[in-house]
Amino acid sequence: MVVSESRKIGGNVMDEAVDRYLRSHYNIFVGEQICEEIKITIGSAVPLEEEENFVVKGRNMLNGIPTTVTISSTEVREALRECIVQVIGAVRSTLEQTPPELASDIVNAGINMTGGGSLLKRLDDAITQETNLRVHRAASPLTTIIEGLGMILDDFRRYRRLFNLYPT
Repeated sequence: MVVSESRKIGGNVMDEAVDRYLRSHYNIFVGEQICEEIKITIGSAVPLEEEENFVVKGRNMLNGIPTTVTISSTEVREALRECIVQVIGAVRSTLEQTPPELASDIVNAGINMTGGGSLLKRLDDAITQETNLRVHRAASPLTTIIEGLGMILDDFRRYRRLFNLYPT
């Protein structure tokens, strides 16, 4: 690893953004699972070919009565806009810190996305639009970090100096 940057913009932060949007625009309270379902079902980083709707059932925050509203994929994208801007900002910042000698490797290989947030529809397209680089999603984005840690633990002697835990 040559350069890294970490921002806490995972899928749960995106779910919270959807929750805030529903509360502020519809005065409706829903659970975390519903927000995640909305994000997964109709959320996207850039417009979809065909915009979609999602019927949301929750509790009206003003009177406590169960209620139903319909939210569009355009609205979900608006709710997620700041999260997407932060993800793209982290990518751009990391690219700016990358030594020039490695730039051609990135141009040739592209960018690899991992983590649950990478499953947001068309996030790869949004990053490509901003960077002009190809973007790939890991085959198993939810487990890549754990798989990588397992590989390190399997051959810890080889990697231990990266962690500065033990003198070499």
